[in-house]
Amino acid sequence: MRLLQIHEYLDLFPPDGASTAGISPAVVQTCLRAVETVWARTGLGCWDHVDRGVYYTSATADGRYLLAHIDADHSNCFVIVAYNLRSQLPESYIVFDIGAEYADPVLVCPGADYEGPATDELIETWVPRLASHSEEPIIVLDRGHGTYLLAEQKPDGSYIIEHQLVTSKNRYVALAPVTAEAVIEAFKSYAFKVKEWTRAFRWVRVEVP
Repeated sequence: MRLLQIHEYLDLFPPDGASTAGISPAVVQTCLRAVETVWARTGLGCWDHVDRGVYYTSATADGRYLLAHIDADHSNCFVIVAYNLRSQLPESYIVFDIGAEYADPVLVCPGADYEGPATDELIETWVPRLASHSEEPIIVLDRGHGTYLLAEQKPDGSYIIEHQLVTSKNRYVALAPVTAEAVIEAFKSYAFKVKEWTRAFRWVRVEVP
């Protein structure tokens, strides 16, 4: 199965979204077997650590995909399998923390000695000034359990921006350095639960041994 980036996962949903759907025992077993074969790539705990099962299933409104949510390592965190209803095969997957998706992220700026709620004003003020805090010129929006968005200002004034979904095996960095303005817009998008940040950059997965 192919690992989906978050924007690719969101693209599975037509305008009408998805709704709860049933799933046959045979498809459950097919999805579980498919996930077990890629489990080592997820960065999650041992497959046998908990009793894995399909916790919830939805179907996209266009009838293309069944989305089987398989238990991961903590509450409301899943490996979601996109089962293609036309080919009758598990096609792709993503590690996704639904609980983190709905959580209010914590803004962390070590140089400003701040950890608390995110606001437009704080993001706009601190992002351009990260390099003045040379020991740790970073800013983070942390959703908990390993899901975050992070930017670091380099000595030349450019920024590296990355995000992670749950584990370091699902960590992505923007392919090219970005501007302060781009970081500010991405952080606002992430902080206030809109999805523009997912498509703002060309994300590449960081290979972790």
